[in-house]
Amino acid sequence: MNTATEINSFGALSHAAPKADGLIQRASFKRLAGKVGVITGASTGMGLATAKRFVLEGMDRVFITGRRKDVLDTAVAEIGEKATGVPGDVANLNDLDRLYE
Repeated sequence: MNTATEINSFGALSHAAPKADGLIQRASFKRLAGKVGVITGASTGMGLATAKRFVLEGMDRVFITGRRKDVLDTAVAEIGEKATGVPGDVANLNDLDRLYE
């Protein structure tokens, strides 16, 4: 049986058989419209995946942090125009202050 990935009412991914009309039922991908997010450590891994998901679900702007500028720049390019990279280490208070500038 052919399956498709769906977003359930809790926002989690699940696999389900496609509908007879071929359309995949999904939760609203604009539920984060008008919101701004800040994700630390979002250059790679789960942080990067979360930032991408926030934008997919309609978030207006997502600020991501990372210690390595080159990797952070690559992540921003992957996420798209709604992402802003702020280089820094969350263990450094001066770097955290940059998030508010």
